[in-house]
Amino acid sequence: MVFKLLGAVFIIACGALYSRFTSRAAAEELEETRRVLELFRFVKSEIADYGTPLDCIFAQQGIVNGVDGLLTALSPSLRDEIGEAARLGRGYGKEELRICDKLIARLEIRQKKLSDKLSEVKAVSRVKGLGLSAAVIILLI
Repeated sequence: MVFKLLGAVFIIACGALYSRFTSRAAAEELEETRRVLELFRFVKSEIADYGTPLDCIFAQQGIVNGVDGLLTALSPSLRDEIGEAARLGRGYGKEELRICDKLIARLEIRQKKLSDKLSEVKAVSRVKGLGLSAAVIILLI
């Protein structure tokens, strides 16, 4: 009987950890999107207001190797979303501003979707994790 109780506690703990890690992953994806959105807003303002070169802007933000360094540091889904950023630094200022505007618009849409999805992911992962673990315990006991 003791082993059944220990097994039940272990299964409940695994369900709770699943819920927690799933929620954390969704929150980290949203935070990464927010950081990149703020970065491109900063890039746009620096180019528009001061005409600062991209390498200097990224160096101020602690990003090594400019746009390429930024793209390699991002998650694959976000990298696909802002793949157009690789064209930054290859044209004139107005073209760079247009690219920044497009990227900012995409990132704002992505941020809105992720923030709407976050509460849903938290609720669903809680139900999946704890509900399925309770179902398994009922079946095993």
